[in-house]
Amino acid sequence: MRIHGRLGRPDAVRRTLHLLENRLAELGESEPSEATCRVAARQLKSSVSTHR
Repeated sequence: MRIHGRLGRPDAVRRTLHLLENRLAELGESEPSEATCRVAARQLKSSVSTHR
């Protein structure tokens, strides 16, 4: 997600997080960790602010 964020690809950040959520659900886990969600949010925020 960090690479996608740095490349200005918020769509790829969202897609990666979605794929992770789906895979964790398949494995019986509830959801991504708070740290993972913070990384995604930070990348989405920086992607928006750098591409205005």
